[in-house]
Parts: sequence; structure tokens; C-alpha cells
Amino acid sequence: MGGYAKPLGRAAREQMAQGKISVRLVEPAQPMIDRAVEETGTEPTQKQLHSVLLIAATIWNAQVMARVGGNSRHAEEAHRLFHKLSVPPDMRGLVDEMLERKAREFPDDLRLIGDFEVYRDGDGELQVRAEARLAAELMDEP
Repeated sequence: MGGYAKPLGRAAREQMAQGKISVRLVEPAQPMIDRAVEETGTEPTQKQLHSVLLIAATIWNAQVMARVGGNSRHAEEAHRLFHKLSVPPDMRGLVDEMLERKAREFPDDLRLIGDFEVYRDGDGELQVRAEARLAAELMDEP
């Protein structure tokens, strides 16, 4: 027995055509990744990169929800997550920097970041795979 898929509206199709969400996830996190590399002198571990990207995904989704759904509580969640992960105080300003960077550089990308993973490819390089989701408000547009 097969199901059916509802055709995507114009707004949803435009969102899905914006490129890989994994690339969009890493770009706003780059200042935090760079700072960690500067402080340690080494590339981040898989676990460290996952933690940074967890914050970046929360920030990304906060921006999308504020824009699409008018809900700004996700920005507060990003700050709580930063504190929970024991991020050094001098890096805490990066949450606001990342919020501003998402709003400035990707204002029209309204996809949500769903599940993601950080893994090593066959050459041992860190890679990111992420799932893009559309807010319900975009799904219902014609």
C-alpha cells in the first residue's frame, strides 16, 4: 500500500533549492570552530565539532522560528545550551555573533536543521551530514 506526497508549494520549493543544509550549518559555526582551533592549536575532535554544531543548529532554528513562527524562545535555549556545555565565558558572546551572522548572511533560508551527524570519511576527514526540514507554515503556502 503506497502513500501519497502532497506537492510542495512555491515557497517550500524555493527553500529546498537553497543548497545543502550541512554547509549552511557549518558556515555560521565557523567563528566558533576557528576560535577553538586557535586556543588548542589542533583541529576539533568529532565530539567537540558535534557540540559546536549543536549550538549552531539551535541558533539557526531560533532564527527561522523567530522569522516564520514569531517565536524567539529558541534564542534563549541557545544561550542555556551554551552554559550547559561549559563553554568558556570569553566564548559566550559567540551565540549573539552567530545569531547576527545567520540573520545577516542567510536571512531567506527558512529551512530548519533536523538531525545531523559528524563523522569521519574514508580519509579520516571530519564530515557533516544534516537533514533539512520545512516549517509547517511554509508547507501550507501555495
